[in-house]
Amino acid sequence: MQNSDISRAINVDAAAEAVTEICQRLGVAVSAMEPLLCGGTRVVCCSSVGAHALRKQLGDKVLQRKVSRIPLAPRHSY
Repeated sequence: MQNSDISRAINVDAAAEAVTEICQRLGVAVSAMEPLLCGGTRVVCCSSVGAHALRKQLGDKVLQRKVSRIPLAPRHSY
């Protein structure tokens, strides 16, 4: 699998502050971060290379199960 095939989005069993600190330490740029309903954080890296590095660093803290996200904006019917 090439790095371009790796999803940039990662669900993590960790607080946003901890994920931010790890990303800064690794030099991983983040385009979005949000809390998850189950606890933890969804982080979207700017590159698949950064996402791969972050997954490798986080190991077992990466959530493999399906998670529910908090809606960030109301849904509109047009």
